[in-house]
Amino acid sequence: MVSKRTEELIKWDAEHIIHPYFPIGHNVGLVIEKGHGIWLVDTEGKEYIDMGAQLGYALLGYGQKEIADAVQEQISNLGTTHIWFGWSNAKTIECAQKLAEFMPKGLDHFHFTSGGSEAIDSALKFARLYWSL
Repeated sequence: MVSKRTEELIKWDAEHIIHPYFPIGHNVGLVIEKGHGIWLVDTEGKEYIDMGAQLGYALLGYGQKEIADAVQEQISNLGTTHIWFGWSNAKTIECAQKLAEFMPKGLDHFHFTSGGSEAIDSALKFARLYWSL
């Protein structure tokens, strides 16, 4: 027996969410509400080991105070800014410098994106630019 809240969330999920690799209008009846370390916690308080953390955003686990504090500090100072038209920002430059220290000579230029699709699109444009020079 699940709580009324969980029942309601499962119903709304079936009505409104399209899950990849799953029939529209269906779900498995599991609603994750929070996480800590390697654990996910559902709306009923049951814990599960997160076997899907390879998706990237959860590789370091959930509820990591050090990461949350760093994100909070950055958002408080400068949530985001683009680097188009030659603009830049200190954190982007510092990140590139740290990466360059680990990379072989010649592989020390970086283009940061916000996700996979943008990264692939940029890579295709860079390849086209490279071969047209």
